[in-house]
Amino acid sequence: MASYEVACVSMDYDADVDDCRCIEEIGFTTRSGTITTRTPAEVHEMIAEDGKTIVVSYKHERFELAAVERGGQRYVRTADADTGEDTLLKKPSC
Repeated sequence: MASYEVACVSMDYDADVDDCRCIEEIGFTTRSGTITTRTPAEVHEMIAEDGKTIVVSYKHERFELAAVERGGQRYVRTADADTGEDTLLKKPSC
């Protein structure tokens, strides 16, 4: 099973929410060292439909992303519930 590590995220700072639903893009480092980005819905599909494992490293720990859906919005998070303290939100901006 393929595993990918999140390098960065781009967020909508004007969003009505302050959790992972405000993420617009999630970045991954390619083999050539550049960053490629995917939307949260695309990353959701990578996990839910393609069976990929995607992790976030933070403070020497690794957290696996979970594919979730709320109000028809498909997105990802590491925490069990929507929170502004989610590890995914700690990644630098893309």
